[in-house]
Amino acid sequence: MRQFGGPSNLPLIAADASNPASLKAMAESAKVIISTVGLYGEGLVAACAEAGTGYLCGEPAWMAAMIRKYGDAAQSGARIVFSCGFDSIPFDLGVF
Repeated sequence: MRQFGGPSNLPLIAADASNPASLKAMAESAKVIISTVGLYGEGLVAACAEAGTGYLCGEPAWMAAMIRKYGDAAQSGARIVFSCGFDSIPFDLGVF
């Protein structure tokens, strides 16, 4: 973790995007997952929506598709947050 600026004792959880069981296990073991992957991250969104785990990332067209597909499942208490902070400003202004 030191290479990412985190403390060396910070736990690291790895999951394989092509392995739904590993994504489910990761989502169930976390409160929030911050992802830099959108297009290949659908399985993780699904796992978080089902587990009630928070999820943050970006990519507008993909985000809209995930909202349509997993919005109802996220009633589990999951907080699926797309384009949080700086990344959202251009899109928010476009909508405005």
